[in-house]
Amino acid sequence: VGYCAAPLGVVILSKATMMLAQNRQAEICQNLRYLVSAVSELSVYVCLQLLVFADVLIRVWVGRQFMEGTLVIRLLIVGIPFYLFIIALRSVIDAVTWKPYNTRNVLLALALFLAVVGTATQVTSGMLLLQSFAGGLVFGLAVLAFLTRRVVERLYDFRFQWRQSVVPIL
Repeated sequence: VGYCAAPLGVVILSKATMMLAQNRQAEICQNLRYLVSAVSELSVYVCLQLLVFADVLIRVWVGRQFMEGTLVIRLLIVGIPFYLFIIALRSVIDAVTWKPYNTRNVLLALALFLAVVGTATQVTSGMLLLQSFAGGLVFGLAVLAFLTRRVVERLYDFRFQWRQSVVPIL
């Protein structure tokens, strides 16, 4: 999933930098709304499809002996929309400022992930430990997506319109 979205960041970085140099911030904000809407709709659609067919995909891909790991795979699939949101917007942050907002956000999310992993290591074992790691990763990605959204809203001085993205998904 990450390899599919990585080129998006390169294109967005150059385009956003060019538009900022031309003082076209209002146009960037409008394009950001389109980008967030497209990324959220497509990633949630793919996520739902993968969640529904995860057991079939696992059975075909690695065989029946790994079916007990289906919950771990499903937990990781839930992180796809968060990850794609982050990948789509990190270049927009880099285009407008030299401050390391992305690094700060990643370090905060990593600290929370490590806290979850550390706690899970002390409390659980076996398959539940692996599921806790996957859940911790999804939690870390969700926190990183939230922090990324906050930084973009503050730097570009606008609010995301989540209702426009939620209605087509439903």
